[in-house]
Amino acid sequence: EPEWQALTDSCKFWDTIGRAKVDAYVRGPTGLGAELRRRVVATWGRSGLMNSDHPDLVSGITTINPFRNKSDTTKMTTLVSRLASDFNMTTALRSFPTPSGGTLTSVRVSTHLFHDSRDLDYVMNAIQTLAPQIDG
Repeated sequence: EPEWQALTDSCKFWDTIGRAKVDAYVRGPTGLGAELRRRVVATWGRSGLMNSDHPDLVSGITTINPFRNKSDTTKMTTLVSRLASDFNMTTALRSFPTPSGGTLTSVRVSTHLFHDSRDLDYVMNAIQTLAPQIDG
């Protein structure tokens, strides 16, 4: 079946590069995920980044909320929709419960082996363009 062959080929390709190199490129302290998180904090402050700071929870996934009201699901849904329609970008809406019983929302951006710093520029530009339009 083609999908299993594609998975097998992908794993062999990763082995050729070296899994440690792939992991460092995507998740490491100087990797794409870390760079995107630094850019988010530089732009919207720590409150714009919904990721944990715990080192065991570091991944290539970055969760971002550029809005003043971190619980506004309508604005986040609009952002995810507009990222798709206006920038041809696939992201995901994520919600997190708070200890007080509320909900925080974010857009999830995943960095992968096939991304580079230009992709980070693109996603940051897209969110910086759309967020003020949506936030009003």
